[in-house]
This record gives sequence, structure tokens and C-alpha cells, in this order.
Amino acid sequence: MLGKLAVGEGLTVLGKNGAAAPALAKSWKQNSPTTWTFEWRKATFQDGTPVAAESAVNALDHADAAMPKPRVLSDVTFTAKDDDADTVTINTKAADPVLPLRLASPVSAILSKKAYAKDGTANPIGTGTGPLRTTKLTGTCKAAPQRRRPAGGRRWRGPWCTGRSRCPLARR
Repeated sequence: MLGKLAVGEGLTVLGKNGAAAPALAKSWKQNSPTTWTFEWRKATFQDGTPVAAESAVNALDHADAAMPKPRVLSDVTFTAKDDDADTVTINTKAADPVLPLRLASPVSAILSKKAYAKDGTANPIGTGTGPLRTTKLTGTCKAAPQRRRPAGGRRWRGPWCTGRSRCPLARR
């Protein structure tokens, strides 16, 4: 639901040709068959906190620990660690050449730390990074999105705006 509503972003997004494209990660490289490094773009969560590598580690740890585990992550064993504020390294138990594609799934959205409850549930209200902010949830499949303006008067750059001069989701 988060991806469709443009509320949350993952490290990557599926590009026009079906390949992984930048989202919160501005770039990535495969260091070995089992090690990937992702570099951040500057972003801010809707609650005002900056997006940092620690945020991705926290979100990916929660996705990995979820019961049931999200299907896109169910057949991969991984650990994520923040090397510094702008870099995350993900190590997989076995070679995973499609890891950037896995991370493009909406279930891999990176939410701020306050989104996660002790019981493992996630609340996306005000904790995503997209041009729309969730203001209300009704059950598990209905939400009330609200447009938000990017900081500094800049235009939105994200999976919803790729190839467009102005994001259609954040119109004035």
C-alpha cells in the first residue's frame, strides 16, 4: 500500500525497463557475490528526521523479522549494517544478484524509527519519505493521503516522478 500511495520509498524502485533504479539509494555496487553497498541521497522523513543509513538497517531488520516474512525477502538471508550515515552494506548468506530488485518492493519501504512498535508492527502515519503523507489508516487497506511539499521549495524526485518535469502527485 505504501508504494502505491507514494508515502514510502525503498532503497530502489523498478525503472521503466524493469531494472532497479535509484530511490532512497542514489547508487549501489556489488562488492562480491554476497555483499552490496548502497549510498544515500539526502532525504527527510515526514516526521522531520533525516533519513540515514541507520534508518535502512532498522527498517530492513524489521522486515526480516516480520511474521510472516514478506514474500520478496522470504528466500534470502541477509544482514544489514550502517557503515556511516550515508552508506549501508548488506551481506547475504548466498549470492543474490537480484537484491536491488528485491529492495524495490513496497514491502521494503524505509520508514522512520518511530514507525515500528515493540510488537513488530509498523505505522506509516507521518513516517515515510514520499510526496504524500498518510494522515489516517482504516484497517489494513485504506488510507487517507495528503500532499506535502518538499523542503526548500525543490521539486519531488522519486519513483513517482521519474522522467517528468513535475511530479503529478505533488501538484499545488
